Amino acid sequence: MAAEMARAESDHAAALAETFCAPIAPYLSPGWSRLGDEKPSSEQFAILYLEWERAYPDEWRQDVGTYGSPFGLKESILRAMGWNGVSEPDRAAVEKLLLAAVSGPYRAKDWRYARVARHLDSRRLREALGTIAVGGDDAAALRAAFVLSRLDNPDLSANRRSYGNWLKHRAQT
Repeated sequence: MAAEMARAESDHAAALAETFCAPIAPYLSPGWSRLGDEKPSSEQFAILYLEWERAYPDEWRQDVGTYGSPFGLKESILRAMGWNGVSEPDRAAVEKLLLAAVSGPYRAKDWRYARVARHLDSRRLREALGTIAVGGDDAAALRAAFVLSRLDNPDLSANRRSYGNWLKHRAQT
């Protein structure tokens, strides 16, 4: 039984190594470190994956690969960014993705950008979010205001439930 399990794990690893997930996998590991990462880094491949989703959503959705769901990998990447932060050379690219997620149509797992925003917090980001909050469509304005509220109050959670609670509280005031 142990030999069969080892062979199955080996086969899975070999199959994964032949997909676009392979260069992203190190970034998703709990022990990931910028210092030990190669160039281009697994973080840069993760960002490229998110850019692919933003630019070519139909193609992106079709190429599920062995990961199971493109949304699952997207969620894992954004979760890792929420933990690890974003390297200085990659901040502009991730900020652009965050602003596109806030201002554009909602796509699955976009709510996770709210946590990533805390690692990107800057005057420029706050100004861009403020512009969306007052000039965007209603949904984009609410998303931008929520992200700003989490930047202003970093002790508050930033998840799907807290967004719903924030919307309810906002409607009551």
